[in-house]
Amino acid sequence: MIGQSQSEFTKAIRTKRFDVVNCNWIESYRVTEIWRNDDDVIQNLMLDKKYTNLQWMKRSRVNDKRYTHAIVDREKKKTIGSHKMSISDDGSAGLIIVVHSPRFHGKGVFEEVRAAIIDKFCHHPKIVRFGARVRARNFQSIFNYQKLGFRFVGYQRKCLVNSLTKEHEDIVLFEMLSEDWISARGKND
Repeated sequence: MIGQSQSEFTKAIRTKRFDVVNCNWIESYRVTEIWRNDDDVIQNLMLDKKYTNLQWMKRSRVNDKRYTHAIVDREKKKTIGSHKMSISDDGSAGLIIVVHSPRFHGKGVFEEVRAAIIDKFCHHPKIVRFGARVRARNFQSIFNYQKLGFRFVGYQRKCLVNSLTKEHEDIVLFEMLSEDWISARGKND
């Protein structure tokens, strides 16, 4: 049985345009499977290779520290992307989002979904900070984190070997403390 705080992570989140729905292991595989054959996604997620179905299935596992949420367009009832969150023992929540529907690129999905995720979990006792590692050449993601008010906390220079070009690349680090998000949004629930 899922504990009280655990069940919070599995409840659907409703935004203005989307339902952000928790996935079990098989659903996680299905909503992220499109990622593994997309070179841009592989590069921007800083993955080191293309994956077989079995490798991707193993990578898609969810548990009490790793969650996948499908982003479902309420109007069309179709999945347009997904959001992953992993929670470490130190209270850090790592965030990943991919919008795979070209129709929604540049349409504010990142901000809408990410803000809803953080709004939902910023008061959770297991989470004290939200963090992201972004490929330094992924300008759209960098812009999106800045737009949401994430703090730039540093670079990791040449720490990534691009799986397609074999070049060394930099990673940009961002964070948002739960307390800073609550203060900025005025959500002292």
